[in-house]
Amino acid sequence: TGWARSADLDMNNIIIPGLSVNWGQLQPHLLLFGYVDYWNKCKQSIYKKDIIWRVFVISAIIKYTFPNQTKVTPFVGGGVGFNFGKGDINSSFDLAIHFLGGISIPIATKLNGDVELKYSVDGIDYFGIFMGINYKIK
Repeated sequence: TGWARSADLDMNNIIIPGLSVNWGQLQPHLLLFGYVDYWNKCKQSIYKKDIIWRVFVISAIIKYTFPNQTKVTPFVGGGVGFNFGKGDINSSFDLAIHFLGGISIPIATKLNGDVELKYSVDGIDYFGIFMGINYKIK
């Protein structure tokens, strides 16, 4: 779940439900993640008509985890994905590039709590603060 702001649509305070899966280690300190996010926002236009916009995001992200001596693990990452947008007037399909950084804290053997800042560049750029629980597949 996260909060995002899109300057392109002049919309903010969007609560975003999502799913993140840790697919495992590629190399020491490099992890592969899959993300699925969905957000929708309704806003009143200058013509007093509601504008509804929905975006469904599927992406693959590689995170580099910094070696440290504590349970809190900082990371940076990036990846690509597809953003499917649907609005009242039009729809879009865009290739997106994602940049992120944050921290991960172990909760249980296969669960981590994450807090991350993510910036997405595509047809609708957005910046978000995301918090969630990651399940480790491997």
